[in-house]
Amino acid sequence: MSLDKTQRETLIKLVQKALTQEQLEGLLPRQEELLDLGMSNLLKNRSVDELTSEMIQGQYEIVTEHVAPAERILLSEKLSV
Repeated sequence: MSLDKTQRETLIKLVQKALTQEQLEGLLPRQEELLDLGMSNLLKNRSVDELTSEMIQGQYEIVTEHVAPAERILLSEKLSV
């Protein structure tokens, strides 16, 4: 995702509007990576201005509930030690 400064600032504001501070702070590093990847995929077909809160929330839910729930990540890390 190659965004200029204005687009990055707009995206940050949209994410902060769509997700709570608690949701953002609760993300594990792997979940952050996956959320970034999901956002990049969304931006392949649309501009930052076309993103909606629902799209961002949907990416968050996909990552945290389906692809990489925190429990699965933590269990995986614990088993690999």
